[in-house]
Amino acid sequence: MTNLFNPPATATLPISLGKDVVVVFRNKVPGSDPAEYEDYPEGVSVSLAIGKGASEVRAFGTIAGSTATCRIQSTQSDKIRSGALWRVIVSSGTNDDVPLNGKVVRADGA
Repeated sequence: MTNLFNPPATATLPISLGKDVVVVFRNKVPGSDPAEYEDYPEGVSVSLAIGKGASEVRAFGTIAGSTATCRIQSTQSDKIRSGALWRVIVSSGTNDDVPLNGKVVRADGA
């Protein structure tokens, strides 16, 4: 069956016991090849969310130009189970976009 619209890209997010999770998301110009990046617009926020509901862990990114850096301290990430769903959320006022998501894989076997 054909998709009604293009789904978000997917990726595995590896995490390991005792290690902070630090992910940098770059704002790529759509369709650029080789990749070109542009500054995130004023008023945009970027966050990394892992899990859902009461167990959701969310890290709001620090934006500098075309990069957004999200950090989850190991005290929180150590509790996240393999197979948990994660997503990056790009918010601009009333609009939320999820351009990338996937599953967590424990690199430590936990």
